[in-house]
Amino acid sequence: MGILGFCLNRDLCHARQRASFLVLFVVCTSPAFLRAQQKAADSPAPPEIIATDDGLLALTTPKGWIRADGAGAAYFVPEASGQNPRVCIYIASAPISSKAGAKDLQSYIESDISNFNSKYKNAIVRREQPLELPQMQLRASVITFRSGEKTNSFEQVIYIPDVGRVWTLVLSAKEEPLFTSSLAVFHEFAQSYRGTISVSPD
Repeated sequence: MGILGFCLNRDLCHARQRASFLVLFVVCTSPAFLRAQQKAADSPAPPEIIATDDGLLALTTPKGWIRADGAGAAYFVPEASGQNPRVCIYIASAPISSKAGAKDLQSYIESDISNFNSKYKNAIVRREQPLELPQMQLRASVITFRSGEKTNSFEQVIYIPDVGRVWTLVLSAKEEPLFTSSLAVFHEFAQSYRGTISVSPD
């Protein structure tokens, strides 16, 4: 199964419930992570290090947003959102291999689409133009999901491949205007991606 599942009022299939906020210095300065940072050597400021149960990600929290407790491996909301934010960004991940439910990135994406269409009878799924991630010289697949229902209505997912794993960055909103107005911030967040150190899914 894919990770699809609008974070604002239901559980995620593949996401961890809480992110770990402890980052060990020895891990952040490991050769593997430093190699991932090499491609961003010309950037004016270092990225944030986001710690999750599945590994470390180098990403920068969007301006005007804050990290909060919520769905997924890491969860972000606009400042002053209150207890019931109408829009959020979250990160999740899942293993991909011959032993997992999806053997590669494309089959994982197809599984997400199939599961979504099965769940929502009025579902609309649109494949967007791939998003350039310049720090890592990647082109990430982007899918927009609309449930056609009054709640949990709009989601866009950016799929980032990793060794034996796929990371998903998800923008989820209950209202179309919030969804549309948050897309630029969401894409900027994704484009700040500078690599990971993943925990082996085996």
